[in-house]
Amino acid sequence: LDYTVTPLSQLVNHPYVFEAYVKNVGLSEQHAVLNYSVTGAGAAASGTSLITVLNSQEDAAFTTPGFSPTALGNYTVEMWGEADSAGAGTTIVTSDIVTKNIEVTNYIYGKDLGDSNPGSYILGGPEDQNHFTTRYEMYANEQLCGIRAYIGASSFIGAEIKAIIYEVDTTSADGLIFLAESDNYALAAQDLGNWIDIPFLNPISLINGY
Repeated sequence: LDYTVTPLSQLVNHPYVFEAYVKNVGLSEQHAVLNYSVTGAGAAASGTSLITVLNSQEDAAFTTPGFSPTALGNYTVEMWGEADSAGAGTTIVTSDIVTKNIEVTNYIYGKDLGDSNPGSYILGGPEDQNHFTTRYEMYANEQLCGIRAYIGASSFIGAEIKAIIYEVDTTSADGLIFLAESDNYALAAQDLGNWIDIPFLNPISLINGY
C-alpha cells in the first residue's frame, strides 16, 4: 500500500521500496532501469533497479532496492526511468522525474500526508449512517490509541462519529473480525475543517503480519 506517513518502527522490518511502470514508446529495444534519489531529514540516498530489456511499445514494472531511513522527519523522493538503446551505457534517454513526499514519524501511520483539501461525502439525513474504511498492514507490533480523521468544513456541529477497528480475515464470512470501537465523538465548532483524534478507551494491540 502507498503509505506517505510511516512510523520508524514499521520501516525497520519493511523498508520503503519504490516502484513504477516504465514503457518503451520508441521503435528500438531499450535496456531500462528505474532510479531514485531521496533527500531530507539530514540524510540522502539513491538506488537503481535491475536492468530490464524492453522491446518497442513494451512496458514492465520496476522495483528498486529498499530504502531504510533512520531519522524522523520529511523526505522528498524523486524517481525516473533511464534507458540505453545500445545496452552499453552509451546512448541514454531519461523519462520525466516523478516526485513524492513521505514522512517518518514516531506514532502516526497514514496514506494522505495530511491533505488540507480532501474529498467529502454527504449523507442524506441526520439518521443516516455510513462506514469510511481504510486498511493498514502491520510489519511490527504496535499499540493503537486512536484514529485521526479530517472533518469537512460543511459538517454539522453536534453530529456524532466514532472509530471502529477490524482485523482482516479472508477465512471469515465477511472478511472482517471486529476488535474494538471508540465512544461516540460529537463534532464541535473547532473541529470543522480540521483533523481530529478519536481515542479508543484502551490501547489495541496490533500484531506484525496482520
